[in-house]
Amino acid sequence: MEQLFKLHIEDYLQKHNWIKRNCGFCKKEFYSKGLIELCGDYLCEKKYSFFSKPARKQYKLLEDLLLETKKFFCNQHYSLMDSLPINHKKGSTLFVTSGVQILEQMMSKDLPPPEKPIFIAQPVIRTQFINDVGLVEGISTSFVNISTEEINPTPKDYVNNIEGWFDYLSNIGLFMGDIT
Repeated sequence: MEQLFKLHIEDYLQKHNWIKRNCGFCKKEFYSKGLIELCGDYLCEKKYSFFSKPARKQYKLLEDLLLETKKFFCNQHYSLMDSLPINHKKGSTLFVTSGVQILEQMMSKDLPPPEKPIFIAQPVIRTQFINDVGLVEGISTSFVNISTEEINPTPKDYVNNIEGWFDYLSNIGLFMGDIT
């Protein structure tokens, strides 16, 4: 089954002009739209390449971006889910660490799985890298994890979900030509 999903993803990417490449540093396989030599990983680039992109002319407030994001995925027929409390009293972790934990919560209450894809903006806390905060670039212990989730999608539905994210990212100014 995993191979079937991989074939659908590769077919989608190739039909939309993504090119399979091998990173010039780590040799891992990746896809890009442009002539990019490195996979984009911080260890390969020795920097975050997105910092070299032109700055936005106009910034959005986080609240406005969240409303725009929810509206986009609602229009894509996702069910909007309320986030869980950050202190995770019933579950496998002390704090909520990802949006997918909403499904764990549903299963623990013997609720049926959602019938259609869901969208959740979940505040999370992760403490495993707490000693690296401020010492290592890009380490944080708290953020909002936005997720779309679907139980048992077909390979076609899975690719449609990926395409929805590509459309969303392009809508907010993160263009596919800049992404690996």
